[in-house]
Amino acid sequence: MPHLFTSGTEQNRFGDSGGSVFLWSAMAIADLMVLGVIVGSNNLAVSFALGAMNTGKYHARILVTFGLFEFFVPLAGLLIGRYFSQLIESYATALGAALLMALGLFAVGKSLMARDQSQQLSRQITSYRGIFWLALGVSLDNLIVGFSLGLKDVPALLLAGVIAFFSVCFAFVGLKAGRYLSRRSRTITEVSAGVLLIMLAVAIYLGWF
Repeated sequence: MPHLFTSGTEQNRFGDSGGSVFLWSAMAIADLMVLGVIVGSNNLAVSFALGAMNTGKYHARILVTFGLFEFFVPLAGLLIGRYFSQLIESYATALGAALLMALGLFAVGKSLMARDQSQQLSRQITSYRGIFWLALGVSLDNLIVGFSLGLKDVPALLLAGVIAFFSVCFAFVGLKAGRYLSRRSRTITEVSAGVLLIMLAVAIYLGWF
C-alpha cells in the first residue's frame, strides 16, 4: 500500500539512501489537477440544485460536509483494497446515481410546491442527516478512484487533498450560482437544476461520466 505522503515507487527509489524527497513532474501535477476537476465537478450540479432551494444559511455546513467526504472517501477506497472495491463498484455507482436522481426529482417537485412546503423540505434536506447522506452518495464513486490510483505512483493524502479542494470549489460555485439564479426565477432554476441532476444520474449509471 502506498505511503500517505509518498508513492510506492518513490519509497523504493529513496528508501535505501534514507532520502525522503518526493518530486512531482509537471505531467504528474497536470494529471492530478485534471483528475481533481473531473471528480470534483460532480459536486457542481448537486450544489447548484441545493443553492436553488434557498439554502443560503446552510452553505458552510454543506461545503464542510462535502469537503470531508471527498477527502476521506478516496482514502477509504485505498484502504479497502482491490477485492472489496471491485465487489462494491457496481453498487456504489448505482446508489450514487439513484441519490442524484432522487435529488433531481425532488428539485423538480419542489418547484411545484407551495412556499411553506418548499421551505420545510429544504430544511430537511439541508439538515445534518440530509447532507450526510447526500455527501455520501455523491462521493461513493471515489472509493474506486482511491483504490485505482492507489496502485499507481500517487501519494494518498495528496490525491485526497486535491479531490477535496476541487470538490469544495465546485460546490461553492454551484451553491452561489443556484442561489443567485433562484432569486430571479426560482421555478425555472429549480426545474433546470433537477433536470440537470437527472441527466447526470443517468450518465453516471450508464458509465458515460
